[in-house]
Amino acid sequence: MTVVTNYSYSWWKDRFDMLPWEMPNCITVEEVQELCRHHEQQLPAGYLLLADRRKPEVGVNPLLTNLWTMRGDLEEFGTQLEALLARKINHGHLTIKAMAGLECQVDYLHDVIAASEDILDAKQGESW
Repeated sequence: MTVVTNYSYSWWKDRFDMLPWEMPNCITVEEVQELCRHHEQQLPAGYLLLADRRKPEVGVNPLLTNLWTMRGDLEEFGTQLEALLARKINHGHLTIKAMAGLECQVDYLHDVIAASEDILDAKQGESW
């Protein structure tokens, strides 16, 4: 886990009892968006993929306990990733089926347009 060492909005370090501090009456949407953008830039992207941490059982050997905990976390993460990939593959198959159905309809539409153009060309040839 990466720790952000230079976090500029660290309000928890302020001493509210010692410093004059007032809540702003109005913050614009742009200011809130800028704060959010700045906050997200400081968070490592991989942090979003981490599974929720659970408290490991305390054992005699702390190293072994940590290894078992990491193994369990990785197993859980792998299971979640496998389920996500299975859903994505299923959605991909459904998309391919839908596109194949649309391709047949588009081909039919092209044939109808070509036939109607031939009919219109024939009628215009007769009128000349």
